[in-house]
Amino acid sequence: MFSLHHRLKELDSETFERFCFQLLAERHPGAQLQHVEGAGGDKGVDIFLGELSGGLTIWQCKAFRNGIGRSQKEQIESSLADALKNFSPKRWILCTSVDLSIKAHSWFQRLQESNRAQVEIGRAHV
Repeated sequence: MFSLHHRLKELDSETFERFCFQLLAERHPGAQLQHVEGAGGDKGVDIFLGELSGGLTIWQCKAFRNGIGRSQKEQIESSLADALKNFSPKRWILCTSVDLSIKAHSWFQRLQESNRAQVEIGRAHV
């Protein structure tokens, strides 16, 4: 039998986003979390809390089956850039279905540091 960890890696992007939304809603009861429809046209936002006009928390969900390589890093950086360009988030949190390798952890820490003046960046492994 496959573990939940393995099953999460099998989810398509839309199902993974909906799973993340349900999980976040359970973790934050009473919060007015919003799920955004529109794969590829969501301006770097899959789930958010707060006002779009500023100060919000954004969760960006990425379902990568085989880890985070160059292409996945580019997708993540593009989503972050879109969110920063279109909104003024206080927090931007990357939700992934996979663990990060040591190289990916190092890259992510550099991403956090290089954007520290604009936004607090976090990561949640679902």
